[in-house]
Amino acid sequence: MQRQNPPFTEHQINDAIHDERGLLTTWQLYNLYFDIENGVITKEEASGALLKFGLVEFKPTDLIKIATCEKLYQNGTICSININNLELKVGDKLFIEKNNKFTTVTILEIQENKKTIESISNGQIGLKLSKAIKNDSIIWKKELIK
Repeated sequence: MQRQNPPFTEHQINDAIHDERGLLTTWQLYNLYFDIENGVITKEEASGALLKFGLVEFKPTDLIKIATCEKLYQNGTICSININNLELKVGDKLFIEKNNKFTTVTILEIQENKKTIESISNGQIGLKLSKAIKNDSIIWKKELIK
């Protein structure tokens, strides 16, 4: 846990790009298994990442940034955010990023002005989440591909 991650130098990464090969660690592969099991990344997204050159990163794709959570309540299960032109509804799956690590949560409840609502697209809202998150976590939503 104290090792530099990723352990590759900028020179090694540039060489990998030039030689059209990817660099990754067994630790990344180990974590990838759990990320797939927990629905953070799909097998298709992982396969696509393995075909990239340079430093290989396993991250969910097609995400839209919602907000950075700065105010948390009830041990991190309620987050106050401001949204603009992005629909959120009860039951939506969100991706939470903290220190380049992703987890997933589900919206259990949405409140605006202390009133419980089913969906919203604009305003200052409170989200009750299925799991606790940390301060300054970035909240993402999967973009619907048409």
